[in-house]
Amino acid sequence: MERMAGTGNNRPERAAWESFLEEAFAGGARCRELRLSEEELAFVRERYPGARAEHAASPVYADGKAWYNVTLQSKELSR
Repeated sequence: MERMAGTGNNRPERAAWESFLEEAFAGGARCRELRLSEEELAFVRERYPGARAEHAASPVYADGKAWYNVTLQSKELSR
């Protein structure tokens, strides 16, 4: 799944990132494999405090991103 790069404090970028996460977990999906930077992972944890993010068996790529299995709690799906 392709997504927006960077979260930043820039309001349009943040809105795009929130939209990406809503789309990724649409339809009641609780678990997704996402390729994230440290900054993006921090944003996921901020947005979904109860989320579990486990590093998948993959390297950290040259761009600093790695694959994570991200699982939301049921109550977070309605956010």
